[in-house]
Amino acid sequence: MAKLNAFVGHSFNEEDSSVITTFLKYFNSLKDIGFEWDHAERAAAKAIDDKVVEKMEGKNLFIGIFTRKRKQIDPALLMPCLWN
Repeated sequence: MAKLNAFVGHSFNEEDSSVITTFLKYFNSLKDIGFEWDHAERAAAKAIDDKVVEKMEGKNLFIGIFTRKRKQIDPALLMPCLWN
């Protein structure tokens, strides 16, 4: 089986930090089974698109953590799930 090497995209908004931290801690707990991941850090001298492209090099998985502040779909259109 191919090793998972992920890039994790997420918000840097302070309001989202507890959610993001929970995910990142969980991803760290999977390192023992060979799951590797990286993410962009806040504030760098490079343009954000250059920074992200560099971080995505060699990855075979993208994980996007979407938070409530930037809703992309009307919640009424979503089907119920385990987390609702």
